[in-house]
Amino acid sequence: RMVLNLSAFYNDYKNLQITILDQRTNLSYYASAGAARSYGAEVELRTLPVDGLHVDLTGALLDAKFTAYTRPNPFYTATNGDPITTNLAGKDVPMSPTFKGTASVYYDLDLASGARITPAVNVLYSTAYYSTDYNTAIDRQKAYALLDANLRWTSPSTQIYVEAFGTNLTKQAVLYSSTVGNNQRIQQSYGPPRVYGLRLGVRY
Repeated sequence: RMVLNLSAFYNDYKNLQITILDQRTNLSYYASAGAARSYGAEVELRTLPVDGLHVDLTGALLDAKFTAYTRPNPFYTATNGDPITTNLAGKDVPMSPTFKGTASVYYDLDLASGARITPAVNVLYSTAYYSTDYNTAIDRQKAYALLDANLRWTSPSTQIYVEAFGTNLTKQAVLYSSTVGNNQRIQQSYGPPRVYGLRLGVRY
């Protein structure tokens, strides 16, 4: 009726490789980004309160920071007075929310024909994080929640299924990545908007 998994970790990274755009020459190259460390804990809980009803929860705590990191300043020009390099030690590692959790609820309803109907709802919650090494207000993603739902029909042989689904039903704009490009531009990409669809699957 219940499965609980717990884990804790500590990671120490050396000689992180990154791509650097040198504004003085407008050339990109690979270099070491110094060092970083991360530690945290993860929990997974899978439950079956009653036959057919599944309630699953996950949660992760994370603290990830650069411990040594000096790189060229992407906003440097010969006339603006900014330093040629910038020290990012102590900054958050990009895409590292302090907490991220999921909740999934689905129910397997067996039909007299032997087929199965499974409605499901999934929620993902994340605290805020930064999407670049610089940790600025421009590249910060605020806390958000995503809601997905689907309804699946599975054939009696379990080899064929048809599923209607909807993702990001609340239309959240989620920042996935940011890059400091040429001429000090911030180039950003976001997750998909609300999506509806139909899937047909075959297992063999």
